[in-house]
Amino acid sequence: MLSCREVTELLSQAQERPLGFFEHAGVRLHLLICRGCTNFRRQLDFTTRLVSDVPVKTLSYARETGAMFRARDLVLADLEGLNE
Repeated sequence: MLSCREVTELLSQAQERPLGFFEHAGVRLHLLICRGCTNFRRQLDFTTRLVSDVPVKTLSYARETGAMFRARDLVLADLEGLNE
């Protein structure tokens, strides 16, 4: 069984590449039982739809300042707290 950290990483990667059969199956199985990761997937989908209209220059600035990575780390920390 995949951990929450592994699933959130795979869900993030799935935004940029297709997951392999076993990766996809592992994520689906985990999402059936983990409410926190299911919420993360919904939030990720929502965020992806929101930023699809944001100019690339703005996203580049967020990446350069590390804002995107800090936000991801905060979400991951919250998810780990749910499973303890």
